[in-house]
Amino acid sequence: MPTKPKQPHRLTLSEIVERQLAAAHTNGVGDSSSVKLVLNARGMTQVEVKVSTSEPGAGGTVEGARAIAEALYDALLEKYAPIEATA
Repeated sequence: MPTKPKQPHRLTLSEIVERQLAAAHTNGVGDSSSVKLVLNARGMTQVEVKVSTSEPGAGGTVEGARAIAEALYDALLEKYAPIEATA
């Protein structure tokens, strides 16, 4: 009697999530720098800066990443300064 070919194992949702998290961790996706600018309801720009220690110029240290983040934040805050309300 011929045997049926084995069906491939179907991944569970948990297995898919585990693989995605592992891939993100090994690819450095979770360790990336970013800048986020959001215009809020009052018309003011909210600034969020994230700098990874692996960013060029950070030297692999928290202090280096902080210095880069502060410089970016200060420059963006100056550019998108809140507009003074006039009475």
